[in-house]
Amino acid sequence: LPISVRHQAEVSVERLRLVPAFYGMTDALLGEAARLLQTEEFPAEHTVYQEGEFGTSLYIIVRGSVELTAAGRTVLLEDGDSFGESALLEGAAQEENARTLAPSVFLTLNRAGFAYLASKRDALTAV
Repeated sequence: LPISVRHQAEVSVERLRLVPAFYGMTDALLGEAARLLQTEEFPAEHTVYQEGEFGTSLYIIVRGSVELTAAGRTVLLEDGDSFGESALLEGAAQEENARTLAPSVFLTLNRAGFAYLASKRDALTAV
């Protein structure tokens, strides 16, 4: 479980434009996304999720580092990187293990929040 939140992290619309899950969203919709994000803190060596678990959130690293491991490959993510979006976008199981290497602060968006944003994005593009 997350450590009790000691910080309230924020992110700019400009930064959200760089997150693949938000590609194609208008600035107004990215502003809504920024308001929907929740701050979560985890200690070092914390398992964020494991391969095979149902993907429930997108994670943006505000501060800290995360190790993703899958099929013998390891990827190190740091401040500003995001992860978890493929399972969130596809409604599939996580394809990797995610573990913090240092105390970390994330901005997270859950499945319901992402579905809301995606439906608004799709409504705008259908016009």
